[in-house]
Amino acid sequence: GNRILRNTRGVTVTYAANPKLLSNHLTDNDIGALIHTGGLGTFQKNQVFGNRTCGFLITDRGAPTIQLNKIATNGLNPSPNDSENSHFGGVMFKGGNGTLAGNVIQGNKGRNVLLTDKADPKITGNFISESEVGVFVCKGAKGCVSNNTFDAITDECVSVVMEGNPTVVHNLMSGAVHGVVVNDHGEGTYTQNIITGCSVSAVKIGCFANPKVDRNYLCRNQSVTRSSGVLIMNGSRGEVVNNIIYQNDVGVATEGGDGLPSLTAVSKNEIVNNTIGVRCTGSGAKFSLNNIAKSHVGVEVLNDGEATFSENTVYDCKVGFELTQNGGGTIDSNKICCNYDGIVLRGIIGRSCVITANEISGNEHTGMTYSAASGGILKGGNVLYQNGGKEKGCGILFEGVSGGNTPEEDLVHDAVITSHRVGVLFKNNATAKVSGLSVSFCTEAGIRITQGSKPILARCDVFDNHAAGVEVTTGGGGDIRECNLVENSGSGLYVGQFESGSLDLKLRQCNVYYPSISGIVSAINVDKGSKLRQTEFAAQHDQNVVRNDLRFAGPWHTITGVGSGVQQAAARKETHDR
Repeated sequence: GNRILRNTRGVTVTYAANPKLLSNHLTDNDIGALIHTGGLGTFQKNQVFGNRTCGFLITDRGAPTIQLNKIATNGLNPSPNDSENSHFGGVMFKGGNGTLAGNVIQGNKGRNVLLTDKADPKITGNFISESEVGVFVCKGAKGCVSNNTFDAITDECVSVVMEGNPTVVHNLMSGAVHGVVVNDHGEGTYTQNIITGCSVSAVKIGCFANPKVDRNYLCRNQSVTRSSGVLIMNGSRGEVVNNIIYQNDVGVATEGGDGLPSLTAVSKNEIVNNTIGVRCTGSGAKFSLNNIAKSHVGVEVLNDGEATFSENTVYDCKVGFELTQNGGGTIDSNKICCNYDGIVLRGIIGRSCVITANEISGNEHTGMTYSAASGGILKGGNVLYQNGGKEKGCGILFEGVSGGNTPEEDLVHDAVITSHRVGVLFKNNATAKVSGLSVSFCTEAGIRITQGSKPILARCDVFDNHAAGVEVTTGGGGDIRECNLVENSGSGLYVGQFESGSLDLKLRQCNVYYPSISGIVSAINVDKGSKLRQTEFAAQHDQNVVRNDLRFAGPWHTITGVGSGVQQAAARKETHDR
């Protein structure tokens, strides 16, 4: 019950001394207690407050037990003559060890707890509040920070820099700007914490940081400035794995800054019920094996950001992936299903975005949408099926697209598109080049070209659709090259109503047939309301194999110009024999 006040050092413990101090008041000293040079001691139930530099300073192999004390409002007026005045705050471990357990540590200047110079204490079961930083770890310090409650911290609950390498486990952090910040060569393991109510991020991984963030609950971090569960900066490293990240403004965000790509790996997380699941404006982060679900946008890449996404499942979002404002990267081997729109590319100009080997299915409106985009290459191995069923959508929608990054670059190639209302829809003057598509089992059209669109279709197989293989209508046109338009129930090619001289459609080196001689189905069908002349239509075609003739304006006709050098009679006989 002593009152120890107005000293340079309230208590000094050194040279393996091991006193017990119980229920004292240490106040208005430069330093409340200094434990150094191997000093030990037990400090229990003391009131340590109002000391000018810090409440406790543990240095040079000091290792006390500091338990059940109230340590408050220290470091508010560090002495200018104190050699330790740069370490102001609550409890300062400078190369010391020991245990800090069950204390109330609040309202201290700058940092409630500081670990520096390879300190390695146990910080456990404390209530840490009302300072700028709860625990600050730097200069090779380690320490185990466990089972603490952080509340009302004005900046960072835990901040780690300069090769700090703590273990931070089973803590509750709420109401700060950031829960955990690892920056500037900071490391450490952060596991099984609950971090909530932060205004900027639950966890921030800065440039050159290399932490492991594992099995945490990062939830309900929301603010007017768009808070994140995890914020990853360019130049960072480390792992974000097995976390539950939910009900944040953004689940995981990447941001630029130093021009270096991030090498952070984000894997096996549950990223659910966020406004935006993943938002990338930085570059280089790698996302794999995550479940990203129940968000307005599952993944948003924009402002020249880019990332790699592989083997993720993205479902039950309004938009699965949205790439806009020159966002880029790689989307490979993901399952993108049961969203309103699967993938949307908008305003991607001259940007590299490679989309390969994804399963895109069950999305209500479109599997994939290109809108005013000239980048974003859908490459081999993608499978799109059963999209657009509820909203009369389609597998792939091209809207106002100008083509690939070069005039002859395919925007989409080698994709399987099956079981849609419309497999591929070109509208609003779309002019993309696509190749190697396999389009089948669509109920209204395999490929529909309309509203002034003039795409290039090359080496596509359009077959077994329940209506036309390719339907050209309402000012559509384009260039159809080396395609197989076969065995479609309506016709291989259907041409809608056009004014004379208005059709700009080239059919070159294509195979167009249906194996029937019943007169119900034709290989090429020109709508009876069209004002095109037979010779006008035929003149735009070259070197096609057309079987089962051509239906023009209602009745059957044999039009010799449809395929120069084609033996139509022999083709019809071959069909009959089959």
